Amino acid sequence: MIGLIQSIFYNIGSGSISSCNPLVMDTFDEAVRQEPDAHPLVHSDRGFQYTSAQFYTRLKKHHMKQSMSRVAHCIDNGPMEGFWGILKRIINSVLMTEAL
Repeated sequence: MIGLIQSIFYNIGSGSISSCNPLVMDTFDEAVRQEPDAHPLVHSDRGFQYTSAQFYTRLKKHHMKQSMSRVAHCIDNGPMEGFWGILKRIINSVLMTEAL
């Protein structure tokens, strides 16, 4: 959830609605800082951030395993992707309306 919130505010502040590699890495690092002894299974989509060597190295360094949807089977993660997409649009819309 924190990643979603940071993503919304980061993208609005930068004027970009695209994904951001530094945001993912910074959020991951902050989660590890707050819970250094946690070793969760990290589930993500196949976004470039999560398939990068940089992210894979972080996972291995902190003894975490990665889980992803299968290639060409986006329906694996469809319900959650849909939920987050709708929530991001609603929050973005509210924030943009308030900025006017």
